Amino acid sequence: MFIKMNRLIGIYNVEGESDVHLLEFEIESEQIDVGKFTQKEDRIDKMNWQVPWDEKFIDVEGSIKLVFFFHFLDLSKPLITPFGDIELMKPEQMPSRLSRIMVYEKPN
Repeated sequence: MFIKMNRLIGIYNVEGESDVHLLEFEIESEQIDVGKFTQKEDRIDKMNWQVPWDEKFIDVEGSIKLVFFFHFLDLSKPLITPFGDIELMKPEQMPSRLSRIMVYEKPN
């Protein structure tokens, strides 16, 4: 039996940034189209919806993790992903295992 491992692990606050969160997913392959992660924004053209920023793939003991920053995340709306819409959870403090490798830099 084949089990998909595409799931949201956590949403984390980014210190000093109220409009930015870090999202962490467990995924089955790095062949995923990261640009397909977005969130519907009413009255804004789909081409201008938010997408991941500064994504990284992390291989932890054979498990692939995808982490990325996301601007203006609306926790009341699902996140659109390549593997379906996902309801969002309450943000938590970023774990030190991620804060050491994911340092937020504002887009130019």
